[in-house]
Amino acid sequence: MNAHSLAVTGRSTTRSDKRLRIETAALELFVERGFHGTTVPEIARRAGVGTGTLYLYHCSKDKLLNSLYQQWNSACFARLAAAARDAHTPRETFSAYWHAFVRFTNEHPCAYWFWVQFESSPYLSDETRRMEVESKRPLEALFEDGAARKVFKPLPIPVLHAAAKGLFTELKRLESTRGLVLTPALWRAAEEMVWEAIRR
Repeated sequence: MNAHSLAVTGRSTTRSDKRLRIETAALELFVERGFHGTTVPEIARRAGVGTGTLYLYHCSKDKLLNSLYQQWNSACFARLAAAARDAHTPRETFSAYWHAFVRFTNEHPCAYWFWVQFESSPYLSDETRRMEVESKRPLEALFEDGAARKVFKPLPIPVLHAAAKGLFTELKRLESTRGLVLTPALWRAAEEMVWEAIRR
């Protein structure tokens, strides 16, 4: 599923439909085969379009990857920001972010693994990197605010962030590779574990 919500009818294939199919196919193939293991003709075949049609929307595989990364990054952080709109304390904000991310990754598992796979990729452009840094500012602000209020342990902010990200990523990996059932109760327990690990 693409980050954008599009209505697809059976009567005609619109430009938006084609773009959606191309980007969905690319997302799946990048996760399945990696960047080098995915070719433009393969993306076009899975999308049910000609290779030339794909180039009408994305002039290269690099541009397509960056477009996908930007779309899903924006969609995710917009969801987190909306979830934390009524939060007033670091604890409330942390909880809102945590559970919004759980819901987002459950709804869009392929996008999540694409994000994990390519967040350190050399194929991300400077523009994509700048956009990612800007979109993560509210998340960094949570840790900065918590540190200023002496809510968190006196550790570098990247370490505090890593504690949350590390457990979250490992749980998703166990779900994917070992069949771990991540129930709402388990996610709440994991959130509490992380909070206890980072708070004073």
